[in-house]
Amino acid sequence: MGWPVKLSSRSEYGVRALLELAQRRGQGPIQSREIAERQDIPDAYLNQLLLILRKAGIVQSVRGPAGGHLLARAPEQVTLAEVIGALEGLPQTEGVGNEAGGRGDDWAVRWIGGQIDEAVARVLGEITLETLLTRKQARENIFTYQI
Repeated sequence: MGWPVKLSSRSEYGVRALLELAQRRGQGPIQSREIAERQDIPDAYLNQLLLILRKAGIVQSVRGPAGGHLLARAPEQVTLAEVIGALEGLPQTEGVGNEAGGRGDDWAVRWIGGQIDEAVARVLGEITLETLLTRKQARENIFTYQI
């Protein structure tokens, strides 16, 4: 059974942009225009996301004619919890479902929501950009082995 969990376009574009930077790590700064073209992300929107990610210490920007963007840290050091937290904010789960009050058994619904939030945060904390690079490479190897 699949749950209808979906990333927002903001998080999706942010992850795709970071994956592009991670794949091209060591090649020097990548211009946002190039990232936008390769990942099919509107350029102005991408620049907003890169600014947020730079302020969060995930992306580093280099000015000048040979400037652009690159990861501020190694791909294995950047988790999706950090990325999505910077772009969207992660839910606060402390004390969820413990409040008194509400109607009837509202506490149960709040507790379930808290459990889901904690599980999502845990999974996002386990996935790094390196995890995504490894999975992408495995997928590409599967497709290239077909005869």
